[in-house]
Amino acid sequence: NEKYTGDCLFQKTYSDFRFRRHKNNGDRDQFFMEDHHEAIVSREEFETAGKIISQRAREKNIHKGNDRYQWRYPFTQKIICGECGSGFKRKVNYTGELSYAVWACKMHLNDKESCGMKYIREDQLQNAFTTMMNKLIFARMEILAGLRGCLQSETNKEDLLQIAAIDEKLDRNAERQQTLVTIMSKGYIEPAIFTQESNDLAAEADRLSAEKESLLRTVSGSEKKMGSLDELLKYTFNAEMATEFDGELVQRFLQSVTVHGQDEVTFHLKCGLDLRERLE
Repeated sequence: NEKYTGDCLFQKTYSDFRFRRHKNNGDRDQFFMEDHHEAIVSREEFETAGKIISQRAREKNIHKGNDRYQWRYPFTQKIICGECGSGFKRKVNYTGELSYAVWACKMHLNDKESCGMKYIREDQLQNAFTTMMNKLIFARMEILAGLRGCLQSETNKEDLLQIAAIDEKLDRNAERQQTLVTIMSKGYIEPAIFTQESNDLAAEADRLSAEKESLLRTVSGSEKKMGSLDELLKYTFNAEMATEFDGELVQRFLQSVTVHGQDEVTFHLKCGLDLRERLE
């Protein structure tokens, strides 16, 4: 707020003809006046505070805008209940003077009879993720290099061959449609027969196109997995064993987490790897 430094920005909001207030997002002119009133803090203190706020926002992955708190915590919207399939919500438990963060199934919080999954502690989840990353660093060649070979083989063989075969069928379908139009224009077939044949060819083309799109999505998904795997390989090749949790790695490499109970989870990585870890 610029008023802390004695400045003032006029017309942050405005009223429409029905006297309803609106936030001014460039709809009206704004006017800025320096030294409008006595400052509460110095400009140096104001700028330092701004830097601290920005740094903490980066650490907690907070973004400005309507989705400001969407990614406040690294595991936000990534934890899935293995019993009911619901997402998990972060909350803080209090025991006397002690407090600790936990993640709990939303279904269980709303109705314990519908889902019996109990909460998991955030520090244990963070430790389990760190342990998993350390295992990948230690055994990157055995685990990640082998997976890369499988993904590359999977992408380059059956799916691509099927797509090529479908393209050939689509080409033949287009030729048959063109031939049908030519025959019809010369009056060699009845309109009713032409319509039926044309509809059959169009239906076949739609089916083939849908099948091709599905295969393309599979290939694209494999390529995304390959890209994520290459990034993970690069990270593990240069990284040292971690001694503390790094939330940025969650955003970079983790797709989701399935909770099986208070003592076990499965980490689903973006590269397609699923790894189980104990919560201790």
